[in-house]
Amino acid sequence: MAITSRLGLHKPDTSGELFGDYFIDAYAADLQQIDDVVQIKDVTAAGNIPVYGVDGLLEDSGIAPGDLEAGLITSILTDQGMLLYKAADALAALSADVAGKSLLTQGAAANPVFGYPSHSTLTNLTIGDPHTQYVLRSLLSARGDLVYRDATGWQRLPKGVSGKVLMQGADDPYWSMPKLDDLAAPDDNTDLNASTTKHGLMQKYPNTAQALKGDGTWLTRNFDIDFSFGNGQDVVELDQLQEVCIPVNAKLVRVDGWEVNRIIGSTTLAVRVHDIGGDPVSVSVWSRESFVSTSYFTTVVDPPINISAHKVIQGRVANTSTAKQVVLRLVFEAL
Repeated sequence: MAITSRLGLHKPDTSGELFGDYFIDAYAADLQQIDDVVQIKDVTAAGNIPVYGVDGLLEDSGIAPGDLEAGLITSILTDQGMLLYKAADALAALSADVAGKSLLTQGAAANPVFGYPSHSTLTNLTIGDPHTQYVLRSLLSARGDLVYRDATGWQRLPKGVSGKVLMQGADDPYWSMPKLDDLAAPDDNTDLNASTTKHGLMQKYPNTAQALKGDGTWLTRNFDIDFSFGNGQDVVELDQLQEVCIPVNAKLVRVDGWEVNRIIGSTTLAVRVHDIGGDPVSVSVWSRESFVSTSYFTTVVDPPINISAHKVIQGRVANTSTAKQVVLRLVFEAL
């Protein structure tokens, strides 16, 4: 609002009177009406604040609005670090507080203060914020506690019973004892094998029909059957038969034969298989003309011949013989 030296007026005598009641009509061009209130126009663009002089007339104060505002703020903010705020009915200053405190709002219709924020009132925080250390202090109340995050925020996991391990559930961790059959497959090594000095786990199966020995090695369960023919004095008679029943599933892996008197005779030895009480099959599962140039032989059966448990194994002299006493040995591997 500006001042014009051409306009003079005095203050209203009563609260019911308006400034406009005292403006001279000749200076009506210097007035403007806003919402039934007559005001002085800014006709000179002086920009200073008008005041009443000693004669009761308005005059230029020579004080610009910015100067007044600066003076008012200076009169309120008397110390370094003060903050200006609007109190209930006037401007006011908030004095500086001790280092480390935060400026806290008290909500609508209340003045701000300096203080320490309550952890429970903090919002919009992320896991990476520095507030994490305060979360840890508030949650980890006992030795051995762990902190984790669930669907809603940070939570405390009390320490577990001695010997239990930390397990991961579908969402949250917990203390428990893992089941042996829930563990993942271990590395392919012998670190946990049992020995004669320590407990341990079963070693890897060899994928063969073997038995584990007390020293930790695998035993191939071999057994043999001997059939003896002849008396050593006379030539072995043709079609001599001997039979034996095996109690387990087995495979014939080797056949040995030798002459007892070592005369390098000749004969044909054969092996047949049949059920108990049944007739032998006409075809031999194995046969050989033996002792033609030596008094013994060893033959690997390849592929091995599988024989079911409780089958009858028959050894026989199958052809003309000049040998006088021979032994036919069948070597089996149990299945």
